[in-house]
This record gives sequence, C-alpha cells and structure tokens, in this order.
Amino acid sequence: MANYNIDAIYNGSTSLPGTERVRIDGAGNIGIGASTPLTRLFVSGSSSVNENLPTTYIRNSFPGTHGYGLSVSRNGSDTSALCFGSDSSLNSIIASNNTDLRIGKGQSNTFTEYIRVNTNGNVGIGTSSPNTLLNVHGANPFVRINDTSATGHGIKISYNNSDTHGLHLTYNGNGAQSYIDNTYGVTSGQVYGDIYFRQNVSGVMTTRMTIKADGGSIGIGTTSPATKLDVVGNVKATSFTGSFSGSIVKSLGYLYAGRSTSQTIPAGGSTWANVNITMSKVYASGSIGYNSTNGVVSLKARAVYRITAALSINNSSNNIGLNWSLFKHSNNAQIAQSIATDFPTYAFYTANMPMLDMIYAPTSSVDVKLRCTAANTQTNVLQIYSENTYLIVQQLA
Repeated sequence: MANYNIDAIYNGSTSLPGTERVRIDGAGNIGIGASTPLTRLFVSGSSSVNENLPTTYIRNSFPGTHGYGLSVSRNGSDTSALCFGSDSSLNSIIASNNTDLRIGKGQSNTFTEYIRVNTNGNVGIGTSSPNTLLNVHGANPFVRINDTSATGHGIKISYNNSDTHGLHLTYNGNGAQSYIDNTYGVTSGQVYGDIYFRQNVSGVMTTRMTIKADGGSIGIGTTSPATKLDVVGNVKATSFTGSFSGSIVKSLGYLYAGRSTSQTIPAGGSTWANVNITMSKVYASGSIGYNSTNGVVSLKARAVYRITAALSINNSSNNIGLNWSLFKHSNNAQIAQSIATDFPTYAFYTANMPMLDMIYAPTSSVDVKLRCTAANTQTNVLQIYSENTYLIVQQLA
C-alpha cells in the first residue's frame, strides 16, 4: 500500500461502496468513525446501544491483582507510563509507574500543574514538592468544608482513627456555634486530655494558656492552675462581679489572700492570743510577695500600701473580743491594730466591713504578718472560716 493511498474498510451492503467504518490514511493514522484521523488512533462517535456506555471499551481478562486496560508512555518507556485499569475488586485505578502523578491543564502547548501525587503518596495542591500527606500552597490557601445539612461539620484529627482520642474542630450551622473538642475521656484525677494554646517564642513552642482536663481549670502563664482561673502576671479589668468581698482599685502591686479551708485554733488559755493567720488562696502581682507557710507579706521601701483584712469565725463558748493586728515579722513589733469586735457565743459571724483598713508606708523594706489577737485570755476553741476571711494589700504609690 503506497503512502499516498487512503484505504477504508466498509461494512457489507447490497450496493457498493457501503458505509465506511475504519480508515487508515497515508500517514498510518487510524480513524474509527472519522475519515480524517489526526492521531495514531482517532475514535469518534457514540455508543449505539446506551448513552451511558463509553465510546471506547478496553477489557483486560488477565487474572492478576491489577489489570491495566490502557498504558500511555513517552518514547516507549514503561517506567514513565500512565496506566488506567481496575483491580481484582473492580476498583478503578489511575497509576503513574514509578514517577509522580501530575494533574493539571494543557493549553497552547503549555501544561499548568494543579495537583501532584509523588512517589511517597504525598499530595500537593499548588506545590510540586509536597512534604506531608496533604500540602496546600498558594496565595490564598483556604480549604472549605461545607455541610448542607447544618447539623455539624469540621475537621477531625484523631489517633488511630478513634473518635474518642483526638482533636475536633467543628461548627454547628443550626446555632452558629463553633467548638474546639479534645475528645479524650475525662475522669477525676485524669492527667491526660489537657488543651494547650501555644506560640513560637524564639523558635520554642511556648504555652500561653492551659485548660486542664481534670476540673476544667484555666491557667494563663502557668500549665498547672491551682484554681478555676490562675493567672501568673498582671490582670487588667474594667470591673469584677460575683461574691468577692472587698474592693479593687488601680494599683502598682496587688495581693489577695484568702483561705480555701477553715483554720482551727485549739483551746489553751492565752496560747492562741497571737496566732498567725495563713492564707492558702493567694493572687499577687508587682513587688508584693507572700509566704503561705508563715503568712508573711513582703513590702518594699518608700511605697504606699493600703492593707485591708476581714475575719469570719465560729465562737464555741463565751463572748470573745477579737481584732486584727499587723506585726513586723523580724521582731514581732506591732504596727497597727483594729478596733476589737465582740463575737457572741456559738455565733457564725461575718464582718460586715473590713476589721482592718489602713494606709502603710514603710521607710525600708519589711516583712509583715497578720495576727488574730484576743482582747482577753480565752480557753475556747476558735474556728476561722474560709468564707469572708481575707487579706488585701494594694500598692498605691
């Protein structure tokens, strides 16, 4: 057959030449349903049986695990072939043989890559070198997850595909509510399941805020909050609300000390006439220090402090006169004393106002302590309650 000849194959007919089905032109191009094939194999037309059937159907009957029906390679190389087929479970396969799989758009002899799957299985969108399982890169790399049911959708980061061991970021469209969920189960005394908020500080991931799994306590500046809110550092607020007793003013330093449990002082004549009151709930800022073991407050020289204190007790027998007294820790010298208050027998007494409220300006640095002082010798048991027993020290200048 000469190169300039154009040969055609027709189907049978009572009259020639019949209907052309296949054409091989002079360049060796084969056309099926096309009289002018532009490529080595050019197929045109539609299925005559069902519109859902493909124009071209390739079946591989080899009984192996993978059966490729079509392989496309460059310059006859099998190592860079793109293969289309299915496995033994009839799952569809698009495979790149030993090379990256690139997906993009070809136009005007230019290929623009959008997605790449490298030989490690990493998927890159907008990048040709993905270094994680999914790497998204671009000028505006937003990833949108949209749930039309509005019942809750988001991102699940889990360990070993578990819904109870991971981090869920979800959004509920019904109530326009956002959630950050640590799904690890929490029980009393649990040491796992905390949530940490961190920042990169000079190359080190530094925890800024912590939410503890056991009890839900929040720590700012500490990873071990001792109370519902534990802040290490200064706190600024326009107002405080709740059952807090006392007052808060703008100050250079601040100390609030209260008791989390009651303090029992046993009977014994005058042995408890001067007893240090120690506080277990302490919040301090600035240069004011507090020793919760002995109740000592550290103050600096040439500063001005406002010292406020209140007492709540249960008196077991006989009326008793009590007051607050402020002493120097070094020599037990009394600095100030409140007016004595009479506590009736068997009464649960809460002071309606601070028993001690004074301005103190030490000329030198000094450690002071607060004492409960009896007006006379007593033999009864004294119970100091945690509620409304407090000490507040504010540095004003």
